[in-house]
Amino acid sequence: MGNDHELKKFIQHTLGCGCPEDVFKKIDYEKNQSDVWDGRINVGDRLLVYIVNVDSEDDVSKTIIQAMESGVTERNDKNFNRFRLVLVASNRECISSSAQKTFCASNLFDEKTHLHLLSENDIQAID
Repeated sequence: MGNDHELKKFIQHTLGCGCPEDVFKKIDYEKNQSDVWDGRINVGDRLLVYIVNVDSEDDVSKTIIQAMESGVTERNDKNFNRFRLVLVASNRECISSSAQKTFCASNLFDEKTHLHLLSENDIQAID
């Protein structure tokens, strides 16, 4: 598992989060404990991040909808400020358009949700 320094770097630089420094005093990372996500990061009880591996283009819509339902519900129930869904795919260029459409068409999409499409290399430091 990644250490706090690598997790903070991932959140700030890879995902572009502008969270204040005090938020990073608490960073919890869980891995492979859910049917919905492959990784879950809690940053200061204010930012919730789900990391989900997508194996094929056929899985994209179902995966996004399931992760959005779970993540937005958790965000709201636990009073997080933001939810970021990170899809990890070897073919991210191929799934980008359908992923964006599904994400934006979701009835759970709002200004507090964000989608990121990354490669395995982008998350290597935190695994």
